[in-house]
Amino acid sequence: VVHWSLPLTSLVKTNIGASFSLAQRKGCSRVIIRDEPGQIMGACSCLTFQLPIAFVAKALAVVHGLRFALEMGFLSVILESDSRLVIQKLTASSKDLSEISALIWEAKEFSNLFVDYRQEALIWGIYRYLYFPNFSPL
Repeated sequence: VVHWSLPLTSLVKTNIGASFSLAQRKGCSRVIIRDEPGQIMGACSCLTFQLPIAFVAKALAVVHGLRFALEMGFLSVILESDSRLVIQKLTASSKDLSEISALIWEAKEFSNLFVDYRQEALIWGIYRYLYFPNFSPL
């Protein structure tokens, strides 16, 4: 069971989820943004067709979540995803050559826009997999 935890001061928590249907080759991204007291600041979902695998749906959900947070005007974001592998690729310094490399590049470009000028640091935050080390990456 995953419980909501409060984000750090002056940040919003962007929780990202994805589902995938292999038979229909489509995926759905879900994003919920909450403020410090846990109040919902925004939510969206996006249906995408012609996806080859679930891994792509997970990476696409991260891109949708980051784009949505930017569109909502948030500059300090804690990104929370249940895809440990996607998060590892986002934080890696090496070039990604996987099937989701274009999505990882796009997510990294979006992440460069999330700068907290008061702290002068890019804030990625706390990821769900830190609390569930035995959780499957996909």
